[in-house]
Amino acid sequence: MMRWKHAGPLMAVLACMAQPANTPPDNQKIVVAQLAPATIQDRLNSVPRKLADRVAKLESLFHDAGCADDRFFEQPVPHSKAPNLVCTLIGQTDSEIVVGGHLDSVEIGMGAIDDWSGAALLPSLYQSLKDKPRRHRFVFWASRPKNRGLSARPSSCAGCRAKSAAASAP
Repeated sequence: MMRWKHAGPLMAVLACMAQPANTPPDNQKIVVAQLAPATIQDRLNSVPRKLADRVAKLESLFHDAGCADDRFFEQPVPHSKAPNLVCTLIGQTDSEIVVGGHLDSVEIGMGAIDDWSGAALLPSLYQSLKDKPRRHRFVFWASRPKNRGLSARPSSCAGCRAKSAAASAP
């Protein structure tokens, strides 16, 4: 069994964001549901080696977390066979928070700690937020790749914003 000692800080951030479920949504706090540590660990342990398998696995994780087809889409990436994956979560306003991770890996090793851990935690964060009241729309964006000279900056998600806004419409 793989140990994710370096993923601990990421899980700590998720745990620190937890607020009591009865906290009013208008007091600027983000309220999350706590996920079982085993769920998060299983998602982190499911790291595939090949990019195409990572895309398929992450799409499956998003769907398992409850991101339905009307909130999920693939964003084509120029000069790449693999798309970015985008899942949106509606909020009370048009204000938007983009949360991202990247899907690529390194030539030597799995790229599990740096690359996969951020992407694999996106469905967990989605799942922890989906049933709670929230002011902002969240865009969960798994980009491809940072190590190949292609842009993986949130500004590259500009094309996904219009589509995420349409997906967020009631």
